[in-house]
Amino acid sequence: MNQLSKSAESLIEYCAADKRICPIADKWQELWKMLPEDLTKEGRDKTAPLPLILAAIECEPWEKRMRVKNHIEWADAHGVISQVDLFLRSLSTEEWEQQTSNYIKDNFYDECSFKYCIDNDDVEGMKIYLSNGVNPNDIYSDYSKGNALVRAAEEGAINAVAYLLSIHVELDAASLSAAVVREHNDILNLLLDSGVVPNADALCSAAGTNNIQGVERLLLAGAPINDVTSFGWYALHNAVIEDQTEIVELLLKSEANSNVATQDGTTPLMIAVSGGDIAIVELLLKYGANPLCRNDNGETALDIARENNQQKVISILESLLSK
Repeated sequence: MNQLSKSAESLIEYCAADKRICPIADKWQELWKMLPEDLTKEGRDKTAPLPLILAAIECEPWEKRMRVKNHIEWADAHGVISQVDLFLRSLSTEEWEQQTSNYIKDNFYDECSFKYCIDNDDVEGMKIYLSNGVNPNDIYSDYSKGNALVRAAEEGAINAVAYLLSIHVELDAASLSAAVVREHNDILNLLLDSGVVPNADALCSAAGTNNIQGVERLLLAGAPINDVTSFGWYALHNAVIEDQTEIVELLLKSEANSNVATQDGTTPLMIAVSGGDIAIVELLLKYGANPLCRNDNGETALDIARENNQQKVISILESLLSK
């Protein structure tokens, strides 16, 4: 997205104020005709997007408002922002379509348009909604139920992340998980450098990926390697489950407890033997995993290997136990 001029930023804010949505149909058509063609483009891309004024088009207020913003951005990029600014500011109240309620706070679709701004890394659009009462600490992440910072991290919207950090949004640690599992390591670094504290959930999420740089960065920042997550697992368990041999080794070298157990007594070694992953089994044993630990069903790692007919693992464990 091109950097907007101060005039365009000011005009966008003006058009969003006092419950304005968009110019009425004939005035919006007049505005659109002021926007020049882009001679570097072909086909439909040569002209600005059409105003949403046809009777057959059913649009929510946020969609119309975003289209007006698109037109202002087009005007700014094509050298007619001064004319467009004068035109829009000259319109009377009657020449604007207006929302009768406070739709910034009350209309679900306006929340969606704030999400749209986050997803498109549109800081100027975010500023408009925030200045009109949208709360960045409400839930905006459909996946993790996190705040605006979490959604921005999920979408890789680094400018949105930086802006939200600058206005002291709640530092939700779920933003670290969102960044690291999608390998947005630039955002991960920004979050950590800004004071987001890594927790067990973030490290566990990272351990299940192949993002070893992200795991290393979380460990360097002090992520608790032997703390249980909110869902009852440990980072080492997740690395083993996802067959991330390199990360398993990194965690063990960083003093992860090889015998850490979930609530039902499941150890990382039990998970590894059930899948027959020889490399991970040998790593765990090298770093002190105890094959005699029992889960809540009274089973050892050897019992589980036998149940799953993992002959190579059985041989390794029987040889170890016979010494």
